Amino acid sequence: MTQPQSQLRVRAAGPEDAAALVALNNQLVSQTDLMVLLPIEPATGTGQLRALLERQAIEGSRLILIADIDGAPVGMAIGTADPNPRYRGVVEMEVGVVQAAWGRGIGRILMQLVERRWTERGARRFQLRVLDRNERGLRLYRSLGYQEEGRLRCNVAMPDGSFADQVLMGKLV
Repeated sequence: MTQPQSQLRVRAAGPEDAAALVALNNQLVSQTDLMVLLPIEPATGTGQLRALLERQAIEGSRLILIADIDGAPVGMAIGTADPNPRYRGVVEMEVGVVQAAWGRGIGRILMQLVERRWTERGARRFQLRVLDRNERGLRLYRSLGYQEEGRLRCNVAMPDGSFADQVLMGKLV
């Protein structure tokens, strides 16, 4: 007898996803130091994130997609447009996938979906920051057309006491 295929589902996160996003964030924090994330205290952070997700639904300046496999969250992507009219059409990107789901193309799918939705809303530029040590991330972003545009030297303190550069990458559409 064959095992059923795992089902990947990607959807826009809503206020009802606050607890799952807090748990996903904290899982990412515990699994890698290649992302500049802080742990979120579930008791207080869930309510704060729920309020943010409610505001985002009204304002439309942030899109958070959540990916799950068979109902278990495995990744998220965030695309945030700056409300300043001088930055019209510029979207800041973030993506994270739990280690158990690495290598399945989930980060790529999330990035492409966020880009598509923002492009439909008039985005002309996507940008992000990635640690210079994050080779998987750098390969992914380059394969999606992002180019290195600068570097913030010794910008992020690492858990081992060293400092990492952040690579600034961008993509015009």
